[in-house]
Amino acid sequence: MAKSKGKAQKQNNVFHVANSKSVKAKNKAKPVKSSLKKINVSNNDKVSKVNKVFTELHKDVAQLKKTTAAKLKSSQISKKVQAAPVDVDNATDLFSQL
Repeated sequence: MAKSKGKAQKQNNVFHVANSKSVKAKNKAKPVKSSLKKINVSNNDKVSKVNKVFTELHKDVAQLKKTTAAKLKSSQISKKVQAAPVDVDNATDLFSQL
């Protein structure tokens, strides 16, 4: 008689597993908002413009280096040729005055 407990209620667990998955269905992936797409397109345009400017600047700098190097070489050669000989007599006179 007392053997069957019958329709006794289950005890709720005191401890719950933290990472247990819920029974809900997974949410489907949502499409990217159009504002983000517009931002990416505008950023790509700006980056391409800046890249073009820097490549042009790089070419200009390379040309300037070539022209200045050629000018320096020609001026160095001319300076060596135009150098006056040292006046030894004048230098001895100056030392004697000391």
